[in-house]
Amino acid sequence: MKTITIRLYSLILILSASLFACDNMFEFSPYVANVDDEQLNTTSLNLELLKNSPINSDTFKFAFITDNHYHYGNLGTIVNDINNRSDIAFTLFGGDIADQALLKEYELFYEAMTKLNRPYLTVIGNHDYKSNGQAIYRRMFGPFNYSFEFNNSKFVMFDNTV
Repeated sequence: MKTITIRLYSLILILSASLFACDNMFEFSPYVANVDDEQLNTTSLNLELLKNSPINSDTFKFAFITDNHYHYGNLGTIVNDINNRSDIAFTLFGGDIADQALLKEYELFYEAMTKLNRPYLTVIGNHDYKSNGQAIYRRMFGPFNYSFEFNNSKFVMFDNTV
């Protein structure tokens, strides 16, 4: 009987240690919006990168991606394709970063986009509004509506979700 008790306590101790050792092992609510500090205000950081990027001619090209939802593997492939081209100045993402607007979906998107070797800018999509997606988007990227100029061209990024 004593051996069974010791084994049971050992098992409970091991399980407890493994649960407390993991940071954010699972998302306990769809309303979690704890964006990591390094992921904050991505739009302003990318606008600064874009402002400092060299312009080599009067014309330029940009990539446009949208409606990624949950295809983060495909997003990685697209990022690699863009990185292999030298003629693209920046990338615009037209919304629907996530499908259910869970923090984990935004984190997967952010991780894929950190591999992009040029600036990228996003706008919120209708799927990004679900759960607590508005708060996550605002913390991770910034304002829903903004504009910027690049090479004598004005870009207006606006939330048209009604």
